[in-house]
Amino acid sequence: MSTLRVDNLQGQTADGTNRYVVQVVSTTKTDTFSANSAQIQAVTGLSVSITPSNTNNKVFIMADVNASVDNAARGYLALYKDGSVLVQGDASGSRIQAATQLAGADSGQSLSSTVSFLDSPNTTSAVTYQIYLVGESSSTQVHVNRSHNDADAAGRGRFISTITAMEIAQ
Repeated sequence: MSTLRVDNLQGQTADGTNRYVVQVVSTTKTDTFSANSAQIQAVTGLSVSITPSNTNNKVFIMADVNASVDNAARGYLALYKDGSVLVQGDASGSRIQAATQLAGADSGQSLSSTVSFLDSPNTTSAVTYQIYLVGESSSTQVHVNRSHNDADAAGRGRFISTITAMEIAQ
């Protein structure tokens, strides 16, 4: 009888390349966060750091954010890398540039909004990806992991938000 011992086993993908997930890191935010501002703000506890093993590898970031906005406004999500905006829509007049608009804007309900992006960090140093949010005006109230009307018995749910980074070998 033979014994096969393997320290590392990797298969090829259908196109013959060696692309595979090297590592996955994730953060789950269970507490709430609120902002009342038209200034973009980092959502505390909704970031993830990953250290790529090869400069050629890519990092796929996925975020699922449960958020609500007061009944008369809209809110937006942004994805930052190491403190600088990673991806956003093109500039157009006074329109807000962001990765996505919060689902359920104008409703006060907490709904899930997602953003994903394939980054080429070109480094083997730690990279931090962070979710930021902004309201459309200085009086806009934006809440993460809760509904806008938290005092309403029908709207006092608590939710989770996540951000995940996957290193993809190239």
